[in-house]
Amino acid sequence: MEAVLKKHWEHSRHCESQILWFTNIYAIVIAAILVFIGEASSAKEPDLGLIVLLAFFGFVLSVIGFLIVVALSLGHQNYIMNIVVVLDHWEAKEFYKDYAKPLHYKIVHRWFFEIIIALFGVLSLHYVSKTRTSPEILQNPWILLIAAFIIIGIIKALFRLTLQTAFDSRKQFKKEKHGEFWENVPYKGSWISRLFPLIYKYYQEKWKPVGEGNQSEKYK
Repeated sequence: MEAVLKKHWEHSRHCESQILWFTNIYAIVIAAILVFIGEASSAKEPDLGLIVLLAFFGFVLSVIGFLIVVALSLGHQNYIMNIVVVLDHWEAKEFYKDYAKPLHYKIVHRWFFEIIIALFGVLSLHYVSKTRTSPEILQNPWILLIAAFIIIGIIKALFRLTLQTAFDSRKQFKKEKHGEFWENVPYKGSWISRLFPLIYKYYQEKWKPVGEGNQSEKYK
């Protein structure tokens, strides 16, 4: 059983390392695409077809990257679930807890990909607007800004409709197996509470222990 626990822990750490390595490679590729777009657009006779193709490639690559990160995050959650099962079998739950945080790395990581997807979507629209056959409305910068928010909204809506349940079910499983897995830690006086008092108050309510013991409603 100890060997099984060790393997699950190593696999969970491997998933986190894969996310970091993939993001590093992705950032280099995206930077190269932006450099090529900048050089192509600054030419005396810009090749709009090439620029649009590069922007669309960045958009597709970012969508794929977003899905890869989500898949690796779910894999990480699966290994954590197995760790919780082993600890439950050993009745040693007090040795492993996930202390409440005002920000979560994997959520911020998804925000990064959502913003990059919106960026390349808007870049595609921007350079399409420079072609002769494009509608005039695409040449308005406010329309492009609105389009960026619409793209982010669509991504979040699709995530909630298709993938959020997978994360919630894993959280619920851990909560049922290990009711004290999430431990509430007060953030009074932290920079989060000073800069974002409304957000701080909201999360304090979400993480407020209920009933007996230290069970948290963080993922209610």
